[in-house]
Amino acid sequence: MDQSYDHTTGLQQAHGSPVLVDASGVRVADIQDYALIGNNRTTASVSIYGSVESLCLPYFDSPSVFARIVDADKGGHFSITPTSAFRPKQYYLPNSNVLATKFLNDDRVGQVTDLLVPKEANRSRHQDEAPLPWLIRKVEAVNGKCKFRMECAPAFNYCRDKHDAEMVEDLSREDYCKEGQKVLFKSKDMKLDLRYVVASERDDVAPPSIDLKLVKLPKRDLLGLSAVSEFELEEGQVIYFILREFRTRCS
Repeated sequence: MDQSYDHTTGLQQAHGSPVLVDASGVRVADIQDYALIGNNRTTASVSIYGSVESLCLPYFDSPSVFARIVDADKGGHFSITPTSAFRPKQYYLPNSNVLATKFLNDDRVGQVTDLLVPKEANRSRHQDEAPLPWLIRKVEAVNGKCKFRMECAPAFNYCRDKHDAEMVEDLSREDYCKEGQKVLFKSKDMKLDLRYVVASERDDVAPPSIDLKLVKLPKRDLLGLSAVSEFELEEGQVIYFILREFRTRCS
């Protein structure tokens, strides 16, 4: 696919022609620019620009958490995108439903890797349980330094249900990140949390730092606050974002 995208302007050129953006100037993906991940209970559509734009929890036919694929301005999304121009490339890891989205630039390469936790991951605890309702997104710099912007903007039940958002201390992973932040999203029928883990895959590189903020995204008709963060990664630094539905035995 011969295309490049500038997240800072929201303008993309595909085969020399500009394409659709939403009310805030962010690129709207064409239907052929999505890939699907799943866990045999539900699926998520991930655009070639690193945005989860369709996800129903906990089942395929449940009300939506993200549905930007059908409404660009108020459907809800979970995007992790470089803040500078890039050329996207998307592919599945071998023999898996794990999706990698690369962002290519002349002097840097970033990557987001996405999966929904499969049932097999439960075998160490409760083999007969349904899959853990977790969406895991790994963000890294493959080459050079990469700046990213993350937006987690749920729109419960196709943006018909209001939600509250609250920043709280995350005590579950104090060994990984001193900030210990996570975000709780709560609608009338569902409760989610967004947490993150920072790490380094190189001994000579420190783990990255990150700061989450709750904001009202401009020019959107969302019915609650969104979680937003901008951060920079260098080679070896990794951030895992984990979006979880609260369940009695796995929360």
